[in-house]
Amino acid sequence: MNCTDFLDLFSSYLDDQLEEQQRAEVEAHLANCSECSREATDWQTCLDGLRKTFPEQAPPAELWEKIQAAVEAQ
Repeated sequence: MNCTDFLDLFSSYLDDQLEEQQRAEVEAHLANCSECSREATDWQTCLDGLRKTFPEQAPPAELWEKIQAAVEAQ
């Protein structure tokens, strides 16, 4: 894997959406590329801070009903 390949998978890697083999390839690249490793660490630190500041919230229970009603009204 090279840096371009890593960048193509970077978002999925951060979101923990890669298959096991792709994840292993990305992590092997990070172990050998200080620039990509630094970039990944910086982004992960930023995302961790955002998750602490803005915890995930469930939408109101009636949200989908309202969306469905609005779509059907159109």
